[in-house]
Amino acid sequence: MNFYLSVVNDQLRHPDDQPSIGMILCKTKDRFIAEYALQDLSKPIGISGHQLAAALAHY
Repeated sequence: MNFYLSVVNDQLRHPDDQPSIGMILCKTKDRFIAEYALQDLSKPIGISGHQLAAALAHY
């Protein structure tokens, strides 16, 4: 993810744009993988959970 965000920020981002953010969507929660994947990054990182609303699950 860091590689792709660096390319986007260097090659595609306009001077007045904020730095890009990356989103990784996972089917299951695996804290072990997330901790090791993000361990040595010095950039700000946010981790969040979500649930699909029951009303949307029928579509």
